[in-house]
Amino acid sequence: MEICRKDRFMRPAFVQSGDTIALICTARWLTNDQCAESVRLFAEHGLVLLPAPHVTTQHYQLAGTAEQRAQDLQWALDHPEIKGIVIGRGGYGTVQLLDMLDLSGIKKYPKWVVGFSDVTALLAHLNAHGISAMHAPMPVQIPTITEGSKSALFQALKGMYRGIQWKGTSKGDWRWNEACYLYGGNLSVICSLLDSPSWQPNEPYFLVIEDLDEMLYHLDRMLYAFARSKSAKGLRGVLVGGMSDFKDNTTAFGFATDNPWGFSAMEIISNWALRFGIPLITQLPVGHQAENYPLYFGEKAAIQRLDETTFDLTWPEHSVS
Repeated sequence: MEICRKDRFMRPAFVQSGDTIALICTARWLTNDQCAESVRLFAEHGLVLLPAPHVTTQHYQLAGTAEQRAQDLQWALDHPEIKGIVIGRGGYGTVQLLDMLDLSGIKKYPKWVVGFSDVTALLAHLNAHGISAMHAPMPVQIPTITEGSKSALFQALKGMYRGIQWKGTSKGDWRWNEACYLYGGNLSVICSLLDSPSWQPNEPYFLVIEDLDEMLYHLDRMLYAFARSKSAKGLRGVLVGGMSDFKDNTTAFGFATDNPWGFSAMEIISNWALRFGIPLITQLPVGHQAENYPLYFGEKAAIQRLDETTFDLTWPEHSVS
């Protein structure tokens, strides 16, 4: 298998028609119907999706014990005929597996690992060990995303994905066209990994953030924790994805009294960026929303400003078919 090495990162080969991809659940489980529908969808795109033994196992909220989930993932990481790994869904539980994994197999047989949300923990862990990974929709989300997002997932798996163009707002002093590594994912998960062996962005980088179902003041706390950590040293800018279903301390969200935080999620992020002098661009179409486009983490991304509200993210080191 050809491996493209750029600086310190190992880029897996992209998949081809007929390749086998493992379906793994590192956190919550899939139903039998969800599993079958995922297999059918990947077959439509010429790919064989092979579910691991515990994908539909129900151990309380999780797809089996930590040992069972780690066993499934380790099998896929090590198998020479598995050309990619798609995580079925998020929730919580992926972090439990990280210290149980042996990454020598994926370094010998490199493959793209795909997921987002709670799977941020695994993507970041792979990045910290010099392996690129893919932040992208998972089978549980595919029925609810746009056709463009769904098509982009398979383009990204096959290496035919040039990047994303979107409408948003920029703030701060961006250095347009500068290529920097791309890291990130779910902000809550990132903050749980700060300065651990699974979160080690040691070079200039852009950070992608998205989140779901958090309290507004929790968002402020997480952002300050990040800005005060060692991780902020190499940060060159933040791309803000979906900030979905945030809650406040008000009666509308089931609290006894109205005691609002006073700012929306985007106001909190903008105030934080201004406070710490961090450039940002809003409305990147990724996260827990209908538009969830793939991103290659551990790869260099370049961002251009096409006009006042239109931005373009591309992969300058990729050769796109």
